[in-house]
This record gives sequence, structure tokens and C-alpha cells, in this order.
Amino acid sequence: MKIDSIDIRYFAADFSSVRTVLEHNKTLPWLSVAQSISGNYKIGLNGGDLVSTGKMGAFIAPAFVQQRIIHEPENGFMEFQYCFIDAVVNEIFSLEEIFSFPVTVGSDTGERLYSLLKDAIETSRDKELSDIQKILKHKKNSILILELLLPLATHISGDMENRYIAHTVNYIKKNYLRKITTETITRIANMSKTVFFDKFKEATGTTPVRMITELRLKNAAKLLIYSDKSVQEIANLCGYEDFLYFSKLFKKNFSLSPLHYKDKNKEYGVSESCNLV
Repeated sequence: MKIDSIDIRYFAADFSSVRTVLEHNKTLPWLSVAQSISGNYKIGLNGGDLVSTGKMGAFIAPAFVQQRIIHEPENGFMEFQYCFIDAVVNEIFSLEEIFSFPVTVGSDTGERLYSLLKDAIETSRDKELSDIQKILKHKKNSILILELLLPLATHISGDMENRYIAHTVNYIKKNYLRKITTETITRIANMSKTVFFDKFKEATGTTPVRMITELRLKNAAKLLIYSDKSVQEIANLCGYEDFLYFSKLFKKNFSLSPLHYKDKNKEYGVSESCNLV
């Protein structure tokens, strides 16, 4: 697949520290990159084996993947920094639909990553910068981080070229907060229902319903962390009139209820974000 554009839609960066061994499980709606400055991370994705980053190493976790993270301090202290990136390829596909990243990167890549994350965090915390200045600097930060990591990724093969499917995916990603019917998307794809669902799964690796759900929940997770809106309001904004159904669906995908997810991530120290659209 020819890559014509990569647009950064969302970026956040921060740092923190722990003094005891800490283990937690989480699922996030963005690509996560976390680096141990001192101490060590152990990371397992979707129930897989734990692997270590080592000092100055980092892990990369795709969006909507269950992360089991263990912080291991060195001499009673571990300092780490991290960022979240939401990028769109060719105005349609998420980064993870096109590229498969290694779970960990070593200290050789880590040295450059350290400088890039440090600069991004300083930008986030600089109270003298205007919002526009932060947006521009964060766009540069995120591009440089991807420029460092993308050469380490593997291009995911698959038939993504079908222009009708691509057009349908584009429609879904622009209208996922509205009600989207099977009749509408099969008409856009110019295919029968049977052919469309087979082709869609072959091209994207998922179903239209699952794609819509992930887009809505990604938006909901962002609002839970970075807005003061109630869970009920966020459910409505993300296309769910049935609050109980939204809560059940959210917990199924993130392993936490919406309220617990909101409290947990604010407690974890996720700070300032930057929308780059």
C-alpha cells in the first residue's frame, strides 16, 4: 500500500516515578510509548509473555491492546516517561492497521527517544507557551518520535487497495458518532452484503461494527481522562443513549468501568494532551 500521508490527530507526553514494584493492567485508545529512565519495565501484551525493556529501553503498545505493566525500581527508585500518539494514514487508517511495532526497543534507540520525549514533556509543562505554540511544537515532537520508530516497524500486508472499501472506511471514520446502517455502507461500497462483509474483513482485519465501536470508545476514553463531563454525558456524546450498555461495552474493551477508568488514569498522572487537528 502506498503511503501518501500520516496525520497526527492526538498527542500527549508526561513523566512520573515510583519507589516500589508496581503492577497494573490497562488498555488505552492510542499508541503508547513508555521509557524507563532508571529501573526496568516488564511488559506483556494481550496475555503474552512478559519482556523487559532494561534501563533506557522502551515498550510500544498498540491502541486497544491489553497491557500488563510491571515497574521494577532500581535501588528503590524508578523514573519513566511516556507519550500517547493517535495517527491516521492516508486520512483513513490507524497507524496500527498499517504497521506492526516491536514490543520493546533497546537503549540504542532509547538514547534518541529520551531526548525527544524530554522535549515533548517540557513543551507540555511550559506555562509561557501559548496554545498555538504548544500545538506546533507537539506536532514536531510527535513527527520526530514516529520518524524514529517507524523504521523499526513491519508493514502489515493485506489488500487495502480496494477503493470502495477504503471509501467506506473513510465514511465510517467521519460519521461514527451518527447511526450508520448496513444499507448505507454497502451502497457506498457498491457491493452486496455478503461480498461486502467478506471484503471488509479481508481488507481491514475487523468488522464495520467493531470499527465503529473502537472509534466511539477511543473518543469516550479520551473524554473520560481529559474532560470534566459526566460519564452519562460522555456516553451520549459518543453515540450511546443506553448508559448501561455503554458501561458494559466500555468495561469489556478496557477491563474497567468508565468511572474507574477515569479515576485510574487521572491518578496515574496522565497530564496535558494536545489535539492536532
